[in-house]
Amino acid sequence: MKKIHKIIPLALLYLGLSSCLKDESYTADTSVAKNMVELAGAPDVAATAAYIYGVTGQSFPVNPTGSFNIEVKYAGTEVVAPQDITVTLVVDPTMITKYNNKIIADKRAELIAEGHDPADAEEEVAGELFDLITPNLYTLSSTTATIKKGENTAKVTVTVKPNQFDFAFRYGLPIRISTASLGTISSNFGSVIYSVGAKNEYDGEYEATGVFTHPVLGPRDIHEDKEVSTTGQYSVVTVAGDIGAPVGLVVNPTTNDVTFTGALSPTQPFIPIPGERSYYDPATKTFHLNYRYTGGGGFRVIRETLVRK
Repeated sequence: MKKIHKIIPLALLYLGLSSCLKDESYTADTSVAKNMVELAGAPDVAATAAYIYGVTGQSFPVNPTGSFNIEVKYAGTEVVAPQDITVTLVVDPTMITKYNNKIIADKRAELIAEGHDPADAEEEVAGELFDLITPNLYTLSSTTATIKKGENTAKVTVTVKPNQFDFAFRYGLPIRISTASLGTISSNFGSVIYSVGAKNEYDGEYEATGVFTHPVLGPRDIHEDKEVSTTGQYSVVTVAGDIGAPVGLVVNPTTNDVTFTGALSPTQPFIPIPGERSYYDPATKTFHLNYRYTGGGGFRVIRETLVRK
């Protein structure tokens, strides 16, 4: 597997990614098309020309085990199955390869069109690429699901081991319906990549308040909701102040002190304010952050508090 060099949290990838499906709408699959067998539930990222497979996210606390269900559905004009339907599922690694290759190829074409070096394509889209989850990290309760006569769904349970996940990887579990004893396998919802990741105790939604102080223009208030997303067992990424740039926060699990990673630019790293402690309060689930970065005229100073919602 290839380690991710540029981390893009799954939640950020999903934002704004909605468009028409390849050849049949979700509504058509569930209520118009006759005799369809599919992986139920609209994916978080739909299959499109750019994203050739639908993607559904599953995130778990760092515990020994976690689980989720893969639901297969008999959909169409018949409300329920007229007989028992046996559906076979396979883990298809070629889906990961095809998905990644399409993302890289599209970025390469974009860079060429813009007159940039296409050799940078894979690095630029690293956060969108999947690593095939290894068999030691998950189990399927079965590779077959039987939709009983008079019903329209059946489930297979996936059990994962989040405390063994490597946070440097973006795991993908590629599931494809290979056979169905009755009905046509859906072209849009017959194959889905389940994005499987662990989230640490700091991951979640926060309300941020504070002050951004510019050396020339003076102070302005910060008050906005922020996503804090896992990048490691004790590290997260969020938005710096109100400037829109990502800042990494690393929590010392013993002292709860917070250090900063990332930069506005290569010459503008986020650094602590001398003499001012930044820390996480586990009792109130609050980040107290004091940091700055340099620029013309002096330091831009950010003092903010992030309270878990």
